[in-house]
Amino acid sequence: PIYQTIEIKGVSGLMICHGSPLRNKQKMLPEDEETEKVMEACENRYILFGHTHKQGSIEYAGKVAWNPGSVGVPIQSGGKAQFMILHQKEDEWVPEFLSLDYVKESIMLEMIESGLEKMAPYWTLITRHLLHTGEISHEFVLKNACKLCETETGTGNWYDVPDKYWIKVITKYLPIREMDLGKSGAKVSELIDHRIMKVVFRD
Repeated sequence: PIYQTIEIKGVSGLMICHGSPLRNKQKMLPEDEETEKVMEACENRYILFGHTHKQGSIEYAGKVAWNPGSVGVPIQSGGKAQFMILHQKEDEWVPEFLSLDYVKESIMLEMIESGLEKMAPYWTLITRHLLHTGEISHEFVLKNACKLCETETGTGNWYDVPDKYWIKVITKYLPIREMDLGKSGAKVSELIDHRIMKVVFRD
């Protein structure tokens, strides 16, 4: 099912979904007309959703929707893992939003040692930057690379974007120098100071 409603005696029902109760990949966003339509149509007062990886709450039409954020790849989080705890207060749910710093070095090293950088070097760079900063998502880079490819070639299929378009977008939005990536791309490990496990930044 697209959504599931959790019923606990004495508390208003909690509707749980990934994107929205109507569409799995729909983004529920603050001050968004489509989101407001979804919330207005919902029978439940409380909605718990995800998909955007952005922690926060939306209130509309006497209803409230909560996004707990993401523990693994949170966006706009300042590089912190995010989650939420719901507390019961009489017949209501009260959210407690949490953002916690954590040691990222072991995760960064695992991405190199697992061979991920060889299979998806640019994806790995984006992930590393996102975990450190909480900014610039994979979706953002991919969409821009596809758009640039389509503008120059007439086609921009996400699964077949040439390296040069990934490089152009990455070096525009991430603090990576194009000279470090090279004409055909370089190993992510070559861009990393293994002592501090950080991405090489622009001068």
